[in-house]
Amino acid sequence: MLSVFDFGNITKVRDIGKNKRHFSVHVRGVVGAQAPLMGGVRAYELKDETGSIWIVTTNQIPMQGTPIVVKGTVRLQQIQVGGQDQSTVYLEQRKVESSS
Repeated sequence: MLSVFDFGNITKVRDIGKNKRHFSVHVRGVVGAQAPLMGGVRAYELKDETGSIWIVTTNQIPMQGTPIVVKGTVRLQQIQVGGQDQSTVYLEQRKVESSS
């Protein structure tokens, strides 16, 4: 079984949005809200002490309140509303592990 240390450097949620290109990060936090999406895709919110980010996966979602470490790829969803940029950054989950 992998340990948290095998995940590499942990990135704070607040630092993810500073570089919106597709790159891999490791984040640690607690599972918050959950949302089913279309086509078997699921999303859940991961919260750390600096903020929260949505994680998208086709795998089972960890239970709400569970402390985890996620390795994911940063993705940018571009959204234009009324001519204004409302784009959002999320993570596409690659690996997940309990961090209790």
